[in-house]
Amino acid sequence: MVLAGGYDALLCVESDMIVPPDTLTRLFACESDVAYGLYVFRHTKHTWSAYTSLADATGRSLSDDADEARSKWGAVLDVAGVGLGCTLVKRNVLEQIDFRLSPDAPDKTSCDWLFSIDCQANGFTQRCDTGLICGHQSYKPYPMVLWPDITAEKLYRRESLPGVEMKPIKAGDTFCVGLGELVLSKAAMSG
Repeated sequence: MVLAGGYDALLCVESDMIVPPDTLTRLFACESDVAYGLYVFRHTKHTWSAYTSLADATGRSLSDDADEARSKWGAVLDVAGVGLGCTLVKRNVLEQIDFRLSPDAPDKTSCDWLFSIDCQANGFTQRCDTGLICGHQSYKPYPMVLWPDITAEKLYRRESLPGVEMKPIKAGDTFCVGLGELVLSKAAMSG
């Protein structure tokens, strides 16, 4: 649709992201083929979306080194990519790279990983504005938002969603999250 419509870029903001009002301006200011806002992945070990290296099956997040992450806080830096939660992709990239999925991905998701690798292979610049702080909504073990935070021990903090009290979770607990109700099942609470 971006190509057919003659647009200059594609802005991806996933439905579970909270982005600041100046997001588009800041992403364009990165002067990059692909520009990323900074957020915390809600799955796995809650690393930052700014990856400094990326290969077929492995990668390294900037947040894997706390001292380096703190020293780069607020800067626009070259990255190896990853994540479409808050991402601006310029037209020239979309003209050359198709989004694709790994045939062996168990849930057939994560086109962002292969997209970043394809950008590297084609020499496209990828930059992250580590001052463009985005919240990532998560629902385990309770509705909350994960935020990058250099003052926190693990470089992220949890914040409850409006109207949700952070408390111990029991099977069958119901939480109102503004758009409806979320009932936590035994399966959702394990893990």
